[in-house]
Amino acid sequence: MAQTEVRLGPQGRLVIPAAIRRALGFETGARLLARTEEGRLVLESPQGEAHRLRGAWRRFADHPERVIDELEAERRAEAELEAAEADGDSSAAAEAHRRLSR
Repeated sequence: MAQTEVRLGPQGRLVIPAAIRRALGFETGARLLARTEEGRLVLESPQGEAHRLRGAWRRFADHPERVIDELEAERRAEAELEAAEADGDSSAAAEAHRRLSR
């Protein structure tokens, strides 16, 4: 799909173009989950998130102890990112983003 420019409206509202809504199956009143990922805004349906998470968990099936290690590392990086952003430390924030994107 071609890239489309959108603008933020009052109170940070964003209109998703009809062609994108149709392509993703988003209907009026649909609930979406919003998150940031590598400096991007990501919107997905709860079903899409469940599918993505099932795929992510498959890699831990043979080694469940890795789940805890990875979750702890992710939580530490998220805490470091929040602290760096609060302090205005862009290099520390960039490093935390890098660790979170692995």
